This record gives sequence, C-alpha cells and structure tokens, in this order.
Amino acid sequence: RIRAAVSEMQRANVVKDFISTTDGAERISVTFRFDIGSSILDHRARRDVHRLVEYMKQPEHQDQQLILIGFADSEGGYDHNLELAKRRAHAIESELKRSGGESLDIVVKSFGEEAPVACNTNQTGKEKNRHVEVWLK
Repeated sequence: RIRAAVSEMQRANVVKDFISTTDGAERISVTFRFDIGSSILDHRARRDVHRLVEYMKQPEHQDQQLILIGFADSEGGYDHNLELAKRRAHAIESELKRSGGESLDIVVKSFGEEAPVACNTNQTGKEKNRHVEVWLK
C-alpha cells in the first residue's frame, strides 16, 4: 500500500504524516464506507459505531487512543477531497460521542486521495477509497 501511495502521491508531506500517524498503531477491522461526495453515515455505519464504542469500553482498550483516518477517491480537486475525507472522519467521531463514547481519546486525520486502498481508475476501486479507517494506539 505504501509503495502504491508513494508512486501516486501528490504531496509527500501528507504521506509522511500517514506513516507517522499509523506508526505503532494497529488497524482494526471496521471500515466505514461513504457514497460519492458524502459524509453521511448509513444504517450499517451507525450500527458499527455502536459496536466500536462497546469494543473501546473493554478494559484492555480503555487507555488506547482511537485514530479515525478519512479518505476519498480521486474525483474532484485535491483540497476538496482532503476536506471531504476530514468531514467523513468527523462524522464518525460525532456519532461515537453521541453513542456513549464521549470519553474516548479520539484523533481525526484526513489523507484525502493519498494512500488509496484500491485503484482509482474504476468505480469499484473508487468505492473502496471513499472510507474511514480506524486505528488504535
């Protein structure tokens, strides 16, 4: 993933920030997906947020920091995609707090279209790239 990100990166500082943010962190399996241009959570996302709150209440996770990293596909301008990805991560953060996670230590990051998980040349890849990842540190 990092090799692909470096070969397609537009701004090296964003990729460096991604690497430093995730260094020493563990990605957990939940991924929140979004429609084109949207930061609105669907029913599944809300259900996953509730599960994530319960997961973070377990004693072994109570002192861990939750990192929400927003991403976008390559449609639209670079700065727009960075902002959209940030809105997506903040939407998850807000729902976490509304769902009983108000005491969670949450960091929100946005990497826009950098570090894609799939190719941005087709719809399937773009759908996968419109997401928020959850990491624990």
